Parts: sequence; C-alpha cells; structure tokens
Amino acid sequence: MPPLDELARRACASDDDHVVKGVHACLDEARAVGLDSVSGRRFLRTAAGMLAA
Repeated sequence: MPPLDELARRACASDDDHVVKGVHACLDEARAVGLDSVSGRRFLRTAAGMLAA
C-alpha cells in the first residue's frame, strides 16, 4: 500500500475529478476510523484501486 502522501499526490495529478474527490474522501475516512483498523485499511485499498483504474 502506498503511503498516504503518495496516494494524495497521485490523486491530485489525475485528470479525473471523480478520482480526486473519491481518493480524498477515502483518505479522510481512513484517518477518521484509524489507519490501522480494518475499515481504515479498506478505505486505503479503495483509494489505491481508484488510482490504478
């Protein structure tokens, strides 16, 4: 899993506004529930998946 700052940097470089907003929301939620929690890791995987598509 890439670090949070790498996910954010890649999202900002995207031309797709939906990817930018989706990754931002996932990172916010991951921080809110805890990055090491099951839900937090799920949000981070979702953010990474949005960038891989």
